[in-house]
Amino acid sequence: MIDRLTLPDQVGRATLAMAAAAWVGIATAPKVWLVAAVIGALLVVGVWRSSYHAFALVVAVVLGVGSGSLAHARASEVHLADGPIVTLGRVASDPVEGQFLLEPHAVRVGDEWVRWVGPRVAVKMDGSAPRLAAGETVIVTGRLTSAGGRMVGRTFQGRLRARKVESVPGAEGPLTVTANLLRDRVSDGLASWESHPGAALVSGFLIGDTRQLSDVDYDVLRRAGLTHFVAVSGSNVALFLGLWWLVIGPLGGGPRRRAIFGLVGLAVFVVVTRWEPSVLRAAVMAGIFLASRAAGLPLSGWSALGVSVFGLLVWSAEMAGSVGFQLSVAATLGVMASTRAFPRIRPAFLGSAVSVTMGAQLAVAPLLLYHFGSVPVLSPIANVVAAPLVAAATATGGVGVLVGAEWITRLAVGLASVVLAIAHAAADWPQVGWVGFGVMMTGLWVLRYRAFRPAAVVALALFVIINIGHGGRPAGPAVVFLDVGQGDAILVFGSGGEVILLDGGPDPPELMAGLRRYDVDRIDLLILSHPHADHLAGFLGVIDRLEVGSFWHSGSPESGPQFDQLERALLAKGVPISVPPAHGRFGLGDIQIETFGPLRRYDNLNDQSIVIRLTLAGTSILLAGDAEALAQHELGEIPADILKVPHHGSATNDPDWLLASHATTAVIMVGENSFGHPDPLVLQTLVGAGLKVWRTDLDGDVVIRLPSQESRP
Repeated sequence: MIDRLTLPDQVGRATLAMAAAAWVGIATAPKVWLVAAVIGALLVVGVWRSSYHAFALVVAVVLGVGSGSLAHARASEVHLADGPIVTLGRVASDPVEGQFLLEPHAVRVGDEWVRWVGPRVAVKMDGSAPRLAAGETVIVTGRLTSAGGRMVGRTFQGRLRARKVESVPGAEGPLTVTANLLRDRVSDGLASWESHPGAALVSGFLIGDTRQLSDVDYDVLRRAGLTHFVAVSGSNVALFLGLWWLVIGPLGGGPRRRAIFGLVGLAVFVVVTRWEPSVLRAAVMAGIFLASRAAGLPLSGWSALGVSVFGLLVWSAEMAGSVGFQLSVAATLGVMASTRAFPRIRPAFLGSAVSVTMGAQLAVAPLLLYHFGSVPVLSPIANVVAAPLVAAATATGGVGVLVGAEWITRLAVGLASVVLAIAHAAADWPQVGWVGFGVMMTGLWVLRYRAFRPAAVVALALFVIINIGHGGRPAGPAVVFLDVGQGDAILVFGSGGEVILLDGGPDPPELMAGLRRYDVDRIDLLILSHPHADHLAGFLGVIDRLEVGSFWHSGSPESGPQFDQLERALLAKGVPISVPPAHGRFGLGDIQIETFGPLRRYDNLNDQSIVIRLTLAGTSILLAGDAEALAQHELGEIPADILKVPHHGSATNDPDWLLASHATTAVIMVGENSFGHPDPLVLQTLVGAGLKVWRTDLDGDVVIRLPSQESRP
């Protein structure tokens, strides 16, 4: 099937080796002995293989390892002192929820400004602050603490709690001003479509801004293998340069002038897209091409890639750990290596599209498995279908927002909506881990041999069908305690197809993935036990994807903004909203619902949880949200067969109340946390009383089929 791979030339090999070695140098810098061993071994090889090419390759690798080690050492130099601080610096990321990255230039000591010698810091603004954009210069007054982390894909080594943030007008250069004007033009051009997910996607295509894209939509793009379209990279750079040269018109006449103006355009584009690592890789590589053309020097794509990666890693060692940078480099390698992998596919443009897509997907698959644990099996199909739509949406969107043509912008938003629809459809396609990926790669390798092709095709088809058939809703009545991390989300299936969802966990993509696993697209009764984020937040961004019959909540007066957002979304869909009585009986198909609480208004929001006992197929399930000892004592004994232990099994439970249910099965819904959940005494009490205890952090989804009570993690 794969007839020929395009291989790098000798210079390309040397530059790629140097880039790879720099990466190794950064990764192994703390292990000096390992670096020395690598360099020593390569020198021995260089002496043994005395050919010119072998010697040049060894020198490149030695230089790369050494440069990477030095870059890591430079990046590791941290000079921070905790305490009050006034600093002058450049805003390095657009503020999100009052937080942004700051690259300080100077710090005030007395009445003087002293040059800052230290790392990037994360700023958290208190109260009101001026409207800021990346690239602007500000003076920040606050308190600095030494603490590291990552924000928008970049590292920081300090946190600055800002009491005051002042803009410094006129400090931006013409490049920043031009780029921010273009960025504002895109935002303003899409403002009338603010609530439309297609507009959020167009913004991602054009300037890499996905802040308006919901977590669920971003997750389905990831599951479909389409996130690279909003991680601005090579194709976006090419489209931008095309539009840029179109705008400058006669000024770009001639190869040299065209290259020079192209370099200016690349600089603007990097600032417009906020110098994301993938953008920098693509822009620097394109810049090297343009510079070599302006200088009249021939340069291969492999050499340009090697030089750009090496230069960026030496300039900023932190890029070695950037997932976006890793994926961008791997995808580019895959595309360049497989440009003619499928020459027999006709028409030719389809063969080219398949080659590029397959090469990129196969190259990034190991990284996706390492970082995310799975890869979409059929993502090349989704990419081949979506790629021309993305290109069209990007081009029309750019023209529409720049010239102010509403109908062109509408067309771009419509095209992006189709891409999103493709992503939602492809998100349900099978995902595989390391073993599955190994099976697929083996099958593709076997396809090279004509005699084995029929068997390989059948085996691969069966493998895909088996993966597609995995999951689905349980047959017959069941209750499913979804593994959504540190939070609650419980599905109840009636024998007539009725579905109840109690709570939504802390994360919309996690909840959506759980609903997808059990083929749920309609909820007859949606219940929120109480409006804490670990029970409520998952509903946000998911509710518009589901048909909902009715909604219950506890009626807490301290609902908060997330609940208000959820309520507005439900009202917009025409969903009836009610607060069930403390003592009530209801029926939904063959599901019997009894409510026991909250009995009154509590100061503690956990005690304000709805307390429900469901009876289905002769089995009762007690679901008490996060009710704590005070509410439990007032509720009294509530018998049940299955007990969902309140508040993630924390020490706020009354052990006597738990045992008074006389349950035989207990489920603790818990994820990774720093609160000590579940409490050892609670676990000891349950196990000591003979209950079968399931934990979502250890067992994953807990599926209890009724009436047998056979559990399957």
